[in-house]
Amino acid sequence: MKLIIITVGLLVSGQLYAQSLIQRAQYIEAGVFIHSFGVPFIGDQFFRFDQLPGLSLGTSIPLKTRDRWQKQYRMRLSGYMAEGLHSGLHLDNQLVESYRLSDHLKLEGLAGLGYLHTFEDAGLYELSGGSYRPKRDWGKPQITLSIGFGFSFRFNRNSPYWLFAEQQFMIQVPFASKSGVPLLMHNRSYLGVRRDINLRFRAQ
Repeated sequence: MKLIIITVGLLVSGQLYAQSLIQRAQYIEAGVFIHSFGVPFIGDQFFRFDQLPGLSLGTSIPLKTRDRWQKQYRMRLSGYMAEGLHSGLHLDNQLVESYRLSDHLKLEGLAGLGYLHTFEDAGLYELSGGSYRPKRDWGKPQITLSIGFGFSFRFNRNSPYWLFAEQQFMIQVPFASKSGVPLLMHNRSYLGVRRDINLRFRAQ
């Protein structure tokens, strides 16, 4: 619990710092993702894509630009529903390294630290007075660690719109430690669109 409180504090501090830099935002993005879950080294569920698509919104703030390379801080808020497991709201803070191959194509790699709040996809009950009664689900706070890679593409070099695709691998902790499952692995595949909102960075 202490680790979660410390992590949330760091994330909030990061968000406040990001707000002071919002005028430097390079783009805004919207996307959809398909995802699956798996317990490490058990079964073959990790590469199945049988859940409803999730939705995401995000923005990026450039930190450092050098020739064709650019380092960015990306904030991404997403939500999803996993039938039979849980629904989740996810705030991810990502450090992105981008390489511009041409005016039409960029490659990206990322690492992320996020906050995930999940709600069970089933009723919760508690023992009271010798019988089980429904229990309100306030959700469960968790930490996520992620890595990923992707690319963005535009047809016209003067267009502010970019199409992007991204593959992300994520660990969710703690998951069900009392049941002997300390973490859950996520596999996400994103498709979406970005729009440049700062003219200074359109060529980067």
